[in-house]
Amino acid sequence: MSNTNSDRLDEIRSELSNILETRVSELMTTMRHSEELTRRILAAELEMSRARQLNVELEGQTEAVRQDLDAMSAQVEDSRELHREAIDERDSTREELHTMERDLIDARKEATAKRSRIREVSQESDSLQHENMELKLKLRALEENVNRMRKLRDELLSNMGQLSQSMANQD
Repeated sequence: MSNTNSDRLDEIRSELSNILETRVSELMTTMRHSEELTRRILAAELEMSRARQLNVELEGQTEAVRQDLDAMSAQVEDSRELHREAIDERDSTREELHTMERDLIDARKEATAKRSRIREVSQESDSLQHENMELKLKLRALEENVNRMRKLRDELLSNMGQLSQSMANQD
């Protein structure tokens, strides 16, 4: 019995040893899985920490970008206003230029008309000066004729007076 007991004990030991080995092996596998899971959890927590830190940084950068965007939007609006003012000024300048061009065209027409009138007046002046010269010449000629006629009349009157005296003296 003792042998059977001993065999039985050996069997139990062997069974216990197998069970223990199986349990130890399962425990080792579980520990490896647990270690792997722990590593994964730590990596995930580390990644979450990095993500949180990155999120905080990104929120800060996002806020800075929003501020930059707001500032740029204000600059864009200022630029648009300046552009509108420049367009208005350009349109106003164009209108002034068109007005000046119309005034210039009118002034040229008026200058052309005045030049034409000046030529006419100049021609009339030349004609009148020529006529005045002719009239002056005629006036001199007539004055000379009048003077000659007066002398001739005076001579004739003098001759008539002498003839009358001579006839009176002869009578």
